[in-house]
Amino acid sequence: MTCATAPPLRERQRAGFFDAALCILFLTGIYLGIAITLPGGVPIPCVLAGVAGLLLVFRHAPGLPQSHAVAGLLVLLVAALSILSAADYALLPERFKGFVQFSYSLVIGYAFFLSARNFPLRWLAGLFLAAVAAILAGCLLEIAWPGFKQASDLFRGAVFDSGVYDADLRDLELYGRVRPKLFTSEPSFLTFNFTLFAFCWYVLSRLPGKTFVYLGLLAVGYLVMRGPTLVLGALLVPVYEVFLGSRRNAGGSRGVDGTRALIAAALAGFLAILGLVFGWEAFALRIEGIVAGRDPSFFSRVIAPAAIAFDTLKAHPFAGVGLTGWEALDAQVAQLYATTDFLSIDMLFDGASKSLTNYFWALWIFLGLFWGTALLLALSGLLRALAVPSLWFCWSVWIVFGQAAGGFVGPRTWAVLFLAAAISIVHERARQAAAQTPLSPAPAWQGGRKQRALAARPSGFAGLLAEPSLERR
Repeated sequence: MTCATAPPLRERQRAGFFDAALCILFLTGIYLGIAITLPGGVPIPCVLAGVAGLLLVFRHAPGLPQSHAVAGLLVLLVAALSILSAADYALLPERFKGFVQFSYSLVIGYAFFLSARNFPLRWLAGLFLAAVAAILAGCLLEIAWPGFKQASDLFRGAVFDSGVYDADLRDLELYGRVRPKLFTSEPSFLTFNFTLFAFCWYVLSRLPGKTFVYLGLLAVGYLVMRGPTLVLGALLVPVYEVFLGSRRNAGGSRGVDGTRALIAAALAGFLAILGLVFGWEAFALRIEGIVAGRDPSFFSRVIAPAAIAFDTLKAHPFAGVGLTGWEALDAQVAQLYATTDFLSIDMLFDGASKSLTNYFWALWIFLGLFWGTALLLALSGLLRALAVPSLWFCWSVWIVFGQAAGGFVGPRTWAVLFLAAAISIVHERARQAAAQTPLSPAPAWQGGRKQRALAARPSGFAGLLAEPSLERR
């Protein structure tokens, strides 16, 4: 699935210092995940991202395209109809809270997208690389300096009401040392954000051989953070190479070069397999625990959400249990945890909301087959209105990261989708600009025709497959 490309930057408002500051605040808010609860019991997750997003809404509201507004309202209409269609109206107040959170997450994610797509590729790539470097440096400080770790732990204890990870003995058993958290509530959020920011840099970078640099970043991340979420980063290599890296450069074409895509997918798949083999070796103790049924974290992220989703679709195929209908799932999830063959240890059940952490499967649990499909179509319509170059790219990125995070109505879930949309548009704009660069003679110190031809050559595997005759024209 491909879409019309975004209009040139000169046809849109250019991003300035204020946009940059708010985008950095938004990403910081997504990273930290600090939440507050409003009167009435409505939780507002990622409040720093919310502040930045709402300020960006006011900044961009005067120039809001009508197509964006119509597509966004259609998404919200589908979500509203889904909560009215679900059974057990006693849960309608909780569903309404979920609808408020979902609307909030979409609005601030969309506002961030409006600014992020306007930044130059080099600046945006530098921002994500700086974020990756800052996370690595912070983790090393937390490992090497007890005082810094104490500050991180004090911060976590002060700002997070629940969900603060303190299973240090488990870390020592599985990973040989306590994993860093770096001001987040748990190590999985740290590795999730690191992988997300590293992947954004990978898509935007024009560095030759960037695929190997990206995999190197993931390897260094593993040595420092020891998080299995990093393995998902290797699976994203073929997603980029096929849906963005192999797009044609000639004549403004928006299609994909099939031959190049197949070769790129094969090479990227080979590297992804190497990553999985590495992960198998690196997480041998963790995998042994999964097979033996001693890993409740893996069970709650991978096995339980899929099992509950299939059971829910059988019982409520039309509308699921309703948006954030956790209370309707408590008995079902408790029974699954008590009777499953994939979990051999007794667990203190803390409610369905804390025991199903996979936002992809939550889509089908909450909305059912009919409304879940309707929401995907409505969101795809919004992505088309935003002029993303590839729907497949955006949804593939969203699904892959969904295997490592829950919170379907939270900002982190939809920030992934809007980040994928923004970086794909910036990538496509740079690709088209490079393809349209005239190969006029230039001074020798600038490299002349050869340098300009190489500038138009794509990076990554697609760059390795570019026609050699390009350099001789």
